[in-house]
Amino acid sequence: MKCPQCDQTLKTGRDHCPACGQDLCPECGAALAADAMVCQTCGTEFELTCSECDSGIDPDMTACPHCGALLEEDAIAPAHPEQPGEMAPGSAPCPHCNAVMVLLDGLCTACGQTCCPHCGAAIGDDDDACPSCHQALYFDCPHCGLELLVNAQICPGCNLLFVRQCPACGADALGQAKSCPACGHSFDLQVRDSARTSTVRLAEGLFSWSHCPECGREFNPDLGPCPNCGQLLCPGCSLRLFADETICPRCGRQAPNVQPCPNCQQTVALGWSECSHCQQDLCTACGAALGAEDQQCANCGAELIESCSACGAEVVPEDRACPHCGASFEED
Repeated sequence: MKCPQCDQTLKTGRDHCPACGQDLCPECGAALAADAMVCQTCGTEFELTCSECDSGIDPDMTACPHCGALLEEDAIAPAHPEQPGEMAPGSAPCPHCNAVMVLLDGLCTACGQTCCPHCGAAIGDDDDACPSCHQALYFDCPHCGLELLVNAQICPGCNLLFVRQCPACGADALGQAKSCPACGHSFDLQVRDSARTSTVRLAEGLFSWSHCPECGREFNPDLGPCPNCGQLLCPGCSLRLFADETICPRCGRQAPNVQPCPNCQQTVALGWSECSHCQQDLCTACGAALGAEDQQCANCGAELIESCSACGAEVVPEDRACPHCGASFEED
């Protein structure tokens, strides 16, 4: 499913979006207000529960009447019907609070219980294998030998990326699986390299930039892909990303929104006013191609405002010089 707030792709059963923080209904994925007690889309009822003892509480209580815990940071959890419906694939009820959780996460986001990513049973800090299904909870990276959690998506030692969901059938995969345990589809495990980052201290503060691992060009990954070759990097850890990745598999940072240039098909970031490869003018709202004389985007209807290239102030087409800073437009 997709987050209704930021359009981030999420697994079914999430109760919040990790990218934008939007609270979600775990049953249907609709956006919820922070104090919502009923999902307006599917009708699921919610109840306030104590985060310490999981007992039901009233909204006006300041302390739990059962265990005495203060309730300032208690979470809203979905009410549990007597006969719950079938869980979505890859989801399971938390063994501690019964909230719907994503198995591959190995953690209930509602109460913090650590769970087996294979069967969903509760596990302890000292467990090496699941006490219920006996799934090993750790494995050694086949590339560098570093010990990793069985659901780790990437090895921090060598940047080997593991496949955790089969692209052919959608089944979950754990450990160093080189093929799908359900359908046998072969996985291509790849080592990702990270870009070298440089930081300089100026009077205005610290400034950082990355050196593209593909072409060597220096650029800021927060602003989009490499303007020379289109390579996308994680703005947080500078890991090389694929064009269709929206979340970094190593640090979880959201990647810049990118799409192909409508003229040359090179990767550009949404919000760019011009393609750095072919110099095509672009709509900053939707990324559509613009003509030199366009005053409105034909694709999304956004009005295009001309601005002074020297000071950024709004100007009109008839101006020959900026009325704010005096810059001439003869060569703009």
